[in-house]
Amino acid sequence: MHDIYHVILKNRKIDRLIMPFEALYCVWLIITLILNFKLFAYSIDAQFVLL
Repeated sequence: MHDIYHVILKNRKIDRLIMPFEALYCVWLIITLILNFKLFAYSIDAQFVLL
C-alpha cells in the first residue's frame, strides 16, 4: 500500500509542474484558432507527432 501512495503523490507533484505549460498551450491553441487557423493546424499536427 505504501508504494501506491508514493506513486500517487509523485504523480501529483509532476502534474503540478506540467499544468502551467498545459494551460499556456491551451491558450495558445485558442488564440491561434481565432487569429491564425494555419498556425493552429500546424500546432495540432506537431502535437500528434510528439505524442
